[in-house]
Amino acid sequence: MNQDLNQEREGLVGTMFNLLTIGDYKDYRMFSNHSTQSRLARGSVEGFHDQYHGIIGGFAGHMSYPPIAAFDPVFWLHHW
Repeated sequence: MNQDLNQEREGLVGTMFNLLTIGDYKDYRMFSNHSTQSRLARGSVEGFHDQYHGIIGGFAGHMSYPPIAAFDPVFWLHHW
C-alpha cells in the first residue's frame, strides 16, 4: 500500500512541477480556474489544489465539502 501511495504522490509532484514550469503558467489567469492542455500537463494549479481537498477529505470528510472545509484542522495545515 505504501508503494502505491508513493507512486501516486510522485505522479502528483511531477504534474505540479510541469504545471509550474510550462510557459502557459506565466500568465496569472492560469492559476485560477483556467486550464491548459499541454503535452506535459493538463488543468490548472487551482484544480490541482482542489484535488487535494478531495483526496484528504474522502467521500464525506470536511475537506471535500467547501462550505465546511475550514472546520477540518488539516485545512489550516493545507493552506498555511
